[in-house]
Amino acid sequence: MGKLKKVGIGIAVSLFLVFVVIPFFGMSVPAIEDRQALKQFLQMSDQELHTMAVDWNYKDLLRNTDDYTGKIIFVDGKVGFIDRDRGELQLCTSTNNPMFSDYTCRNNDFFVKLNGIDSWIEEDMLQGYVEVTGKFWNNSVPKVKEIKLTCSNC
Repeated sequence: MGKLKKVGIGIAVSLFLVFVVIPFFGMSVPAIEDRQALKQFLQMSDQELHTMAVDWNYKDLLRNTDDYTGKIIFVDGKVGFIDRDRGELQLCTSTNNPMFSDYTCRNNDFFVKLNGIDSWIEEDMLQGYVEVTGKFWNNSVPKVKEIKLTCSNC
């Protein structure tokens, strides 16, 4: 009976942590489906991801977020800044600076939820596939989840 009591207490503490403590502090535990989907995506070739990706336009993405939510898109840009505590980075995708052929974060940027890679730094050039989450920071910048990003200057 003592062993059964310890197991019951362990289960209760685990449930308390998952449903009360972790959400209270703003941390999230990825759903099993999310982890399985991510694992599947990571095992896909770039060609497979390319066939799944949809064409997109930044302004259309901002106007019609619901149409893109859950869709995979290809992005290419420069890391503007990284928030390692939140596991996010700003990816600047605009090349609309006529004086330079460089990326600028004045418009067309994304906040990317990373899938565990924390070695990237500002100015790194990333390209690859992300999933549109449909959530916007300050209602003006789209948030996406990393599926498979690579760095060309790391």
